[in-house]
Amino acid sequence: MIEIITAENVDPAIDPGLIKVRGIGSRDLQYIRKGLRRVDVGMSYALQNIQLLNFTMTLGSMSLEVWYEKTGGTISLLHKGCRVNRTTVKCSIEDVIRSDVELIGQNLVVGTAKIGNSYTPWSENPVAFYESYVKKQAATLERVTDWKFVIENHLKRVPVIRTTDGHLLKYLQ
Repeated sequence: MIEIITAENVDPAIDPGLIKVRGIGSRDLQYIRKGLRRVDVGMSYALQNIQLLNFTMTLGSMSLEVWYEKTGGTISLLHKGCRVNRTTVKCSIEDVIRSDVELIGQNLVVGTAKIGNSYTPWSENPVAFYESYVKKQAATLERVTDWKFVIENHLKRVPVIRTTDGHLLKYLQ
């Protein structure tokens, strides 16, 4: 596993459809309408290399662990089967290149310990604005103060009807 040490904001989405609603009687409302589990996570970080951007282009699948350490222990959220839905890369003067990534996952597993015993942090420094340039055809543009591009994969959650784990995604299209 690789640790992203420049992450500034990690936002696991909490879908209101996953909240259990109590019912009275032999059938509980949560069992009538379980719905599709929506496992989303967003992350903002300073770009150190293009390793995570490669997952955007190739639609590679990965597992992403987000953990919260507190005095009572650790809460681990393991997002399984994630693919990058949208990536925004931006840069401005006197700043580092930043990336906002939105991922869609298949399943979310909650634990009380970190999965890996040790993580290897990236050793590269974040890429600074002066290490980038903008080209138009063959010419390098001289008066650029900021730039931004977005890569969107337009992934669609595709569930299937099945007897076990029907609330999980079968695949991302």
